[in-house]
This record gives sequence, C-alpha cells and structure tokens, in this order.
Amino acid sequence: MIDEIFEEYKKQEKENILLMTKHYGIDVKCLLYPNINNDLIVILDSVNLLNEEMDSFKQLDQFYEKIIKEGILLGIGFGKTHMIKKILEFPISKREMLDIDLKEYNEFFPPFDESKSDCEKIDEDGTERLIVSRNDEPSQLEVEISAVSYISKVIDNNHKELKKLLFEQFLDEFQIDRKKARFACNKRIKIDGENLKPLIKSRFFKEKTGKYKVKRIIEDYFEFMIDMGLEIGIRTGLRLVIEDIQNDALPYELLGNLSETETMMYIQKEHSEYIFKKYKTAVIA
Repeated sequence: MIDEIFEEYKKQEKENILLMTKHYGIDVKCLLYPNINNDLIVILDSVNLLNEEMDSFKQLDQFYEKIIKEGILLGIGFGKTHMIKKILEFPISKREMLDIDLKEYNEFFPPFDESKSDCEKIDEDGTERLIVSRNDEPSQLEVEISAVSYISKVIDNNHKELKKLLFEQFLDEFQIDRKKARFACNKRIKIDGENLKPLIKSRFFKEKTGKYKVKRIIEDYFEFMIDMGLEIGIRTGLRLVIEDIQNDALPYELLGNLSETETMMYIQKEHSEYIFKKYKTAVIA
C-alpha cells in the first residue's frame, strides 16, 4: 500500500502542475518548482563529499522516495490513532461516520484554483519561471493534519531516530567513506554566499542564511522530506479508519471494545505489511 500511496502522491503532483501550465499557457519547465534534490547535490559536491563514480542525482531521487515512504509509514499510524481517539472521545456517531465525504481525504494536493492562487513571473538567470502560491485559508482537515503532525514530532522519538538511521543509510548508499564524511560533514558552509547562491534554485535552500554544518544541511533535508511523508501518511491514516467503518471492515460497534493488542495490530497493519514485503523482496533477491 505504501508504494501505491507514494505513486498517487506523485501522480497528483504532476496533474496539478499540468493544470497550472495549461491555465497560464506556459511551458511546463517555467512552472516546475526547482528540485531541492538537485540543490542538495550541488551543496554536497561543493565540499567534495560525493562519490564521483556514481550518478548522484539518480541516487538521491531514489533515496528521496525512501525518505517519503518512511514518513508515510510513521504518519499512517498517527492518523489512525488520532481518528480512533476522536471517534471514541468526541464522540462521533456511526451515522456521522457513514456520511463523511472522503474526497478531501484522498487529495494530497488541493486542486488548482486560480481564484485561490497568486502567481509571479520571475527571471532566474535568464530562465523565466512562474511561482504559484495559495492565498486561501487552509481547510479544517489541513489544520487537523498539521496539528497531528506537530504533536507526533513532540511526543515520538521515532522521528529523531529515523533521521539518524537515514544518515547512516545515506553514507552507505552513496558509498561515502566514513572518515571522509566525518571531515566533510563538520565543515561550515554559507549557502547564501558567492559560490553557492547563484547555483541554488529551491525555496527551501534559498531561505537559509548564514553558515551551516554540512551534516545539519543533510539532516534538515531529511526532516523536510520526512515531514512531507508524515502529512501524507496522517491524511491516509484518517481516511483508512473512516473507509473501514463505512465498508464495515472495522465495525463501528466493536471499535470501543477492541483490546489494546487488537487496536495496535490494526494501527500498525500497513507498517507490518510494508516491512514484510520489503524484507521478503530482499530475501528473494
């Protein structure tokens, strides 16, 4: 399921971009948001951290997918937990649950709406770009997802541990020598300085000012991507509980009578399936 969720997220992202390009009648290259993956490669290359024998851009695109999926895994559990608690404590009646429209729960990107968007054309080193941003208030569901995401990061140590684990995996998958990494990652660089500023394109890195340790830059990138996956997962977790009740896969009447073990098994169902599939594939390979 995690793979399908990620693919649906990418599909909706692409469709949203195409809607905007069609509306404004411009080349898709003018609208595509500069890729922060490319910026990270530029930064790491500036401190000679990368393995020259590798296609680092391709490698990071694959690693980015892994980070998003790990965030989704975390988020589904939090989303399910929040929805179950909300149903039992609010409480929300069975009739109300059956009447919930799942449309917004399935939308990882709000459909493009010209009246709710601001656009600005800029010239960036000779390339015309169109920056589109929303100007409307977030929906109630978006506020709820943001709140669950914030609370989950405060109370859960998995978020911090995941960053440490990803850093080690990053060094392994990019075949970076540990001694070389120790030296390069402790370097302080200025992203908004003369050398890097002209090469950096994404808002994420453009907004960073002053000197940063390279390791901090990598960890900030990880956190940004984990958070992106986390919100996708929370939205999905909320939807799955509602969907299961509407389809009677999770009978509403039994919800408050499940044991702690049964509740935990339900909450971790997608996580368990993903881990099983992942290691089963690895063993077969």
